[in-house]
Amino acid sequence: MCLYKVVATRQLQVLSSSTQRLGLDEMTVEQQTRFAALTKRQSEAVIKTLDGLQKLMEEREFGEQLRGVLTEFNERSYEVLANPILIEETLVRFTELKREFVGCYEPRFSFVLAPLVQLLAIQVQNFGFAIDFATRRVQLPIEPWLGYAGFDPEEFELFLQEAVSSMRHIKDQEIVMVGGNTNAGKSTLLNRLFGGQLTKSIIGLGGISAESSPELFKIGNEYKSQTIIPLALMEQTKEILFCDCPGFEDYSTATEEAVSALSTYLVTKTAKSVKTLIMVLPVTAFSDERGRNLKDAFRTITRFLGSNLGANQDSILFVITKAPSTTTSEQVGFAISQLLDSVQDIEVRQMLTLMLDHLDNIFVIDALDTSSQTQDQTKALFSKIMESRGIATDDFIYVPENASKNQLQGFISRVLEDTRVLMTSYFDLQNHIQRSENRLTVLAEELEEVTSSISKIRSGKLDKVSEVSELARVSEEIRSKLVSLKKTLEDEEREVASFEDEFATKKTELDTLNTSEELEHKELIYPNPPGSVANGTDGFFMLERHRHEFEYKGNPFTRVEVYCEGITHPDVGNLFHVAQVPGGFFRGLFGGTSIEELKTAFQQARVNVHAILHGPYDEFTETKSDPKKGEYEGTYRTLHYGITPKVTITVYGEKRHHPEHSKRITFISEEMVTLQKDIDKKEQDVGNIKSEIKRLKQQLVEVSSDIDKYIREQGTRKVELETEETDIQCFLRDAREQASQKKKEIESLQRQFSNVFFLLGCVDVSQVFSIPEATLDAFQEQYIRFNNTPLPMFRNSSVRVPHFEAQTRTARPRRRGRGRRR
Repeated sequence: MCLYKVVATRQLQVLSSSTQRLGLDEMTVEQQTRFAALTKRQSEAVIKTLDGLQKLMEEREFGEQLRGVLTEFNERSYEVLANPILIEETLVRFTELKREFVGCYEPRFSFVLAPLVQLLAIQVQNFGFAIDFATRRVQLPIEPWLGYAGFDPEEFELFLQEAVSSMRHIKDQEIVMVGGNTNAGKSTLLNRLFGGQLTKSIIGLGGISAESSPELFKIGNEYKSQTIIPLALMEQTKEILFCDCPGFEDYSTATEEAVSALSTYLVTKTAKSVKTLIMVLPVTAFSDERGRNLKDAFRTITRFLGSNLGANQDSILFVITKAPSTTTSEQVGFAISQLLDSVQDIEVRQMLTLMLDHLDNIFVIDALDTSSQTQDQTKALFSKIMESRGIATDDFIYVPENASKNQLQGFISRVLEDTRVLMTSYFDLQNHIQRSENRLTVLAEELEEVTSSISKIRSGKLDKVSEVSELARVSEEIRSKLVSLKKTLEDEEREVASFEDEFATKKTELDTLNTSEELEHKELIYPNPPGSVANGTDGFFMLERHRHEFEYKGNPFTRVEVYCEGITHPDVGNLFHVAQVPGGFFRGLFGGTSIEELKTAFQQARVNVHAILHGPYDEFTETKSDPKKGEYEGTYRTLHYGITPKVTITVYGEKRHHPEHSKRITFISEEMVTLQKDIDKKEQDVGNIKSEIKRLKQQLVEVSSDIDKYIREQGTRKVELETEETDIQCFLRDAREQASQKKKEIESLQRQFSNVFFLLGCVDVSQVFSIPEATLDAFQEQYIRFNNTPLPMFRNSSVRVPHFEAQTRTARPRRRGRGRRR
């Protein structure tokens, strides 16, 4: 019920939205006509199948199955068709849906479902037309041609070179195009028409193949045609130029598909006109259940002529091969009529109808038969060809499929862009070279002026010569003073070095004599005897300090180690004393002690308790030390109650290794002090001399700067000019080499892709492959600059006008002329 909403209506929405986006006013008359024709065909297809769909949906089981397919199709269609530019992906999805419809076949519904499947196939084809129509005005982004799987640019260029070579000689010639499916006997027929001697040969399983001598047109073997590129040869007797076009499935790779479609299209656009279009069909095409050959033949015709098919039906001839020579056209017509009654495939029916309406254009020729009937049919075919009014090349619209078209678009765009970029880079280099040469001329003049100026200054020919001479005299005096000061400085530094050597010698001797080692002088223990316990009074813990001094006159020490070893004894007795504090507590109860005394006593008790609980209980602190005099003083602190005090004090001192050299050591030390004073004084004198030398040098620099001012400035300028001159010369050398290399690259690129440039002169690539006009104009601009001549480009928009407009323009002046004669 809803198929027209899912397929046809959605298709019309795509076309309508594309048209609204572009604007009807912007469409040409041809585009408006094409859009109207597409819309009409859509509506007719829906009307023809509506009744069948109604009956089909009434069947419960099959109706549910079909509705499920349609529902999925409906859901996916809006997703797929949301962007009408994605033609490749969309067509693949449509093909999958078609396969699902085919899977729904049941014998009792086949006669109803068959038109439905064919309608879907037509929708796919029309959808391709719609996308092509929409994208002619909305430019697709150019995809890099290297990104297409299966498309080999080198193989494409090789095929294109062969295609261009084979079609150069058909330019401005009338041709007869011969098309047919693989194994239809097309090449065998052409060899017969050219007078070749054909023989039968037996192949595996009893099959029969043809062999021709000479073999002008390649005869396929093992089901693979050798025709990838149209082959055009002149039949000498009738002087008819036959063009053997690739079969519908003669290509196996994307490159072959692209070349096949493009070269066939080039044939139609290069030739003056196409005399006739001959479709070769094997007799088995009429017994094939699926009607593959008939369907492919009709698709080939529609791909060639499109909407121009109706105006050129009389120029389409049909040759039936591999049939008995006794077969007549009446028999063929009867067979076609019978087949029309039983076949339901729309495309097959259209093909059969076209043949039935033009029985005079059907010829039965068995290329392997030499009977008189076959010869008569061959003569009749030649006569029909000669009588045909021909097909204008403008009526042919055969272009590659969208996938191949995009590949060719990317390939051609990349060739044009790479060539244009190289040319632009070449001209940029030429501009840099010209600017550098101009700058080099200016540099030569400036360099000559600078050299002359330096020569005049050095020869004293300037007005400031006397001032320069006076400054030179002052400079000479300063140099003399510097020489004298430098000599004095050398003497002073030599004397300082002598003092330092003597100082180092004495220090070495002193270090040898004045050596010692550290030894333990004495170990002292406090108190003595150790372990005595201090006793307190009245229950208080009293903190006592004892001062002790150790003196070692004339026997200095280096360090003292103190190790406290007191032992704390917080026993029950001590705690009892703590519990009874403060003393005289009971006296206070009877008024013998004041409240203030009690507070003070309790505070002291808290201090004592904290001391015994937290320490330190045993400590010896250094208060004064003079190792050289042998004096050491410290304070020992401990508690009265609960501790056995002890501290061990170890004194360390030096032991002289050479006490007998004490006087010598003292004498050397005094001499070293005197030497150090002399060294310090000499170093101060050296510093003063250096400061004076520095001052004179600075003065010399200031005086010399005035003398050398012009020479230095001019010399620097000369170096800069010479450096710039050298850099420019190096740049010019490299730039000229690069320009020469780029020129060779451009020329090599033009030679390599000469066939692409030849293609620009045969086909309006802006229309066929959607190459932007701006891209072609930019390329042409650079091409003219490089080659001094424009590249021939075929531009429909500016060179050619539609056929009916040309007739109108040529007819009107004649009518006006006749009016004036009257």
